[in-house]
Amino acid sequence: MPPSRKLSTGNSSNSARALAAEVAASVNATPKLLPILPELLHGLDALGSPTRRLANLLYAQGLGPRSRVLDLACGKGALAIRLARLSGCRVVGVDAFEPFVAAARDAAAKAGVGERCTFVCTDVRRARSLMKSTCPGGFDVAIMAGLWDAARAAPLLRACTRPGGLYLFDDAVRDPRHADADEFLDVPTRRDVVESIEEYGDAVLAARLTPAETIRRSIQVTLAALEANATTAARRHPSLRAEIRRFIAAQQEAEDLLIGPLRPVVVLVQKQDAERRGMGLREPSLGRRQRPETG
Repeated sequence: MPPSRKLSTGNSSNSARALAAEVAASVNATPKLLPILPELLHGLDALGSPTRRLANLLYAQGLGPRSRVLDLACGKGALAIRLARLSGCRVVGVDAFEPFVAAARDAAAKAGVGERCTFVCTDVRRARSLMKSTCPGGFDVAIMAGLWDAARAAPLLRACTRPGGLYLFDDAVRDPRHADADEFLDVPTRRDVVESIEEYGDAVLAARLTPAETIRRSIQVTLAALEANATTAARRHPSLRAEIRRFIAAQQEAEDLLIGPLRPVVVLVQKQDAERRGMGLREPSLGRRQRPETG
């Protein structure tokens, strides 16, 4: 990555370093690898939940040309672009890594949806301010895939969604049936996640586990591309070879967990109008990681 391309940061050097670390951690990398992250992820539109699966799930809920969508941690824009092409909706994508935002803009233009996709380089924690300036009543759909867990993602997405609108996130949940599940008692089950969202008074429309075979196929394709990119990057950046090896090992370890005691889940929620229903909202209990029941 050229030196002129840098992370979009906050006002202080401390916040800049913290944001850089979070961006790197979102792809199981260290901050040292940020300058070459575009090389390591070359040819990969997205990591994590398959964008086709997410787009189809939302399209089935009636997404259309009048829909306004917020995609937090949009990466290279794969999901935003697919949604715009599929439904004609308008999407605001947010990501803190400038090279990804630039790639998203280029990809949207090439796909013919540049006028329907707006990509902003900023911290996703500024989403509320962005909503007030671009969609004051709240977005019809708000998405966060592959960044935060449910306990952090759901409150932010909910705050950016209009009453009656949808919010969608993914997470890794514990499979209580797995032999090694007891090693991950601090990780919620799917049931824990659903119950925490229902405490808001919202309606969980779907909480779908990704099939194991789908995960395996995705892992094979992703790891093959990452390993090829890593080999090239290690030759170009010999001082980073050890970091690159750790990056590939971390990818493999994370993928192994997702076909073992942990499983990816995609959660789709409809935000309810609390005032109309006469409900008082309270903070969800997901962060308490309550019990090891089946889910």
